[in-house]
Amino acid sequence: MKLRAYFAGLIVLFAVAALVGVFYARGQSEENARMQALDEAAFAAQSAANMIGGRVELLDAALRGMDSNPQVRTILANPAKCTLSFSPLGLFPAGHIDLLRPNGTVVCSTSLLLGARRGSYAGQPWLAAARSAPQAVAPIDDRASGRPVAVFTTPLDGAIAAAFVNLDTIGPNLNLQLTGTNGLVYIVTTPDGTRVIARSAAPGQLIGDSIVRTAFFRDRSSSQRPDLGGTARLFAQAKVPPLGWTVYAGVDRHVALAAAHSIYDRELLIIAAALLVVLGATALVQRKIARPIHQLSVAVARGGRGADTVATGAPSEVADLAESFDGLVTSLRAAEREASSTAEAYRDLFQNHPRPMWIYDGDTLEIFEVNESAVSDYGYSREEFLAMNIKDLRPPEDVPALLESVERAGPRDGSGPWRHVKKDGTVIEVEIGSHEVLFRGRRGRLVVVTDITERQRLERQLDQVQRLESLGQLAGGVAHDFNNLLGVILNYAAFVREELEYAAGEDPERWTPTRGDVEQIEEAARRAAALTRQLLAFARREVIHPEVISLNESVEDTHELLRRTLGEHIELKCSLQDGLRPVLADPGQIEQILINLAVNARDAMPTGGHLLIETADMDVDESYASTRPGLEPGPYVLLRVSDDGEGMDSATLERAFEPFYTTKPKGEGTGLGLASVYGTVTQAGGYIRLYSEPGFGTTCTVMLPTTAGPSPLEGPQDQPELSGNGEMVLVVEDEDGIREVTRRVLERGGYEVLTAPGGPEGLALARAHEGPIDLLITDVIMPRMMGHELAREIATLRPATRIMYMSGYAEPLVTANQGLPADTILIEKPFTERSLLAKVREALAAQSLTGSG
Repeated sequence: MKLRAYFAGLIVLFAVAALVGVFYARGQSEENARMQALDEAAFAAQSAANMIGGRVELLDAALRGMDSNPQVRTILANPAKCTLSFSPLGLFPAGHIDLLRPNGTVVCSTSLLLGARRGSYAGQPWLAAARSAPQAVAPIDDRASGRPVAVFTTPLDGAIAAAFVNLDTIGPNLNLQLTGTNGLVYIVTTPDGTRVIARSAAPGQLIGDSIVRTAFFRDRSSSQRPDLGGTARLFAQAKVPPLGWTVYAGVDRHVALAAAHSIYDRELLIIAAALLVVLGATALVQRKIARPIHQLSVAVARGGRGADTVATGAPSEVADLAESFDGLVTSLRAAEREASSTAEAYRDLFQNHPRPMWIYDGDTLEIFEVNESAVSDYGYSREEFLAMNIKDLRPPEDVPALLESVERAGPRDGSGPWRHVKKDGTVIEVEIGSHEVLFRGRRGRLVVVTDITERQRLERQLDQVQRLESLGQLAGGVAHDFNNLLGVILNYAAFVREELEYAAGEDPERWTPTRGDVEQIEEAARRAAALTRQLLAFARREVIHPEVISLNESVEDTHELLRRTLGEHIELKCSLQDGLRPVLADPGQIEQILINLAVNARDAMPTGGHLLIETADMDVDESYASTRPGLEPGPYVLLRVSDDGEGMDSATLERAFEPFYTTKPKGEGTGLGLASVYGTVTQAGGYIRLYSEPGFGTTCTVMLPTTAGPSPLEGPQDQPELSGNGEMVLVVEDEDGIREVTRRVLERGGYEVLTAPGGPEGLALARAHEGPIDLLITDVIMPRMMGHELAREIATLRPATRIMYMSGYAEPLVTANQGLPADTILIEKPFTERSLLAKVREALAAQSLTGSG
């Protein structure tokens, strides 16, 4: 086609566009006028609602004020002194105020002053509620005036204040006080819109009537509808704040659009004139640029080459366009290549990202894009993912929280932890980062998921370890103080028993029963001491005597004891690895571990079952240790005790190592068995773990570090002579009872004794005493000066003095291997007279050998 044909087509197109523009202008003008009218109506409706609400608040305040008005009390006492008056309140120019008794009888009324008949409102639907709370009811028929009114009530002390406002005056007053253009009318309805309360047009008609069958009510969802008189109007509405009444303000549609139609007519003339001008200009332009445009089109067809050869005489704009066209084509092609490369890079980044990612629609929550990691990790196919909603990835009980999170999410958001459900039903814990994106023209939200299931598990394990550490500190402190008390009880009971034995020899009938009572005291104290040793084992403060042992030998040595403990209804099996590596541990503690675990297994299998004890070597690497807080890499020996009993649920399993926690009936367990096992294992530098499922049994795994050290030499030792030979002993103990017991035992055993209540006092005694001090007995834990500090000072002051410690626990002396130094002499509290004298003799003999050798 020739260029002139295109110009002709352009003219036709312009003409069509002009016609479209004319009709569009008409429609737009009408719409603008309509919106302007609606804005005017909305403003008027809101102003009317606010004005009515304000007058109601003033009226309500006046009614409330009557409660404190002494004149009201006078009227109630003497109705003949009725002096109430009704003051017009703007929109409420007519009505009356009544003072009622609770039964509805009128005591005083402004209408009585005008000659109306005194009456009663008994039986009115609003009366019962008005006795207890303020009421606003409209419309109702007023018994005094016979006109439709709104009644506002406030309960007083023994009375009801009621204001009756004539509704047929509200509409005209709105027109008077809220002037406007376009023939504004007002209609006030009940909150549900079914009955008329007031109207500005024909104010005396339809007040209180139902308007459900009118077109005004039927078309209530539209802003354009006929009013109650049939006139087409544009309505806006507003709510009266304290009442909920609906105020409609309507603009006459014909009046509102008249100006728009006038503007449309003028615009039509202007567009027609412009069309004529364009026709002439188009003809001129066609003639001036047809040839150069033709040459340029040929150049464009050749891909831009030669565009600068447009014939001379062409308009400068066309020449400049042709000159730069080649460079533009080159730039566009380069930009296309770069855009394609960038899009491919972003697509690869999304699809190959190591974390699951998807994009979902923020309105429908439907997933419309997903990467390969999400498909791989969650088990759904890509097609399944794209058919899902993000709610499908959550447990049903988590969906409300998800929807709340989506509602409050900002442009960029991070949240968690959340629970996600994979296709196979596995529940994982995740953290989510998300932000808004525009993807292929569709707005959505990009989600990046981080699986924190393992991290959360490790944090819970670490929390349990820290909680057990705190409990251990508490248990150790309690056991230490308790041991001091038990030491006093045991030794004083022994003193009393000795006296009773002497007395029983002279008068057996009288004193033998009392001696039995003392023996019961001693037995109870010994049992209490056993409990404190379990507490100290849990707290890792028990005095231990480690040896290089084989766990296989420990299992074999206790095999018969375990079989008797378990009973015939439980089958005991052992699977022990040959050539098991040795460990450094206290043999007695290992025996207690096996017994405690076996007893727990027995109690979990009341009707019988199987108990399996296994041993094996195990090497722990960094990866294995990283998921188990408290476990260090290295060689270990594994001891596993498994049963097929009742098992434990997760809540019980979490508290299994806590001291005094037990699921056994009252009186059947102390709750210290697993607690002492935990303390013993961790004190030995090991690791312990429980696994249990209800109905499937329990497995306890103990891992102890191996050792290459030699076993201590053992051999028969001569029993030392217990009595002393007048040696001087300095006793330093902050607990008065223990200090006095120790002094008394030593003096009875043939020693001379100096005592001090603390380290500084003991050091002062050592300096002041002129003779030798053969032995220092000091408590380990004391205020102001610890036992090892005092021992160091005494050793400097008196190098020949022997040193002996006593303590309920000896944590400050524990070495890196959690044992005591080889040359330390220590007696555990509580001690008996014989054990103390034996340990003193041992300390003096050992030091003598060292000094002579």
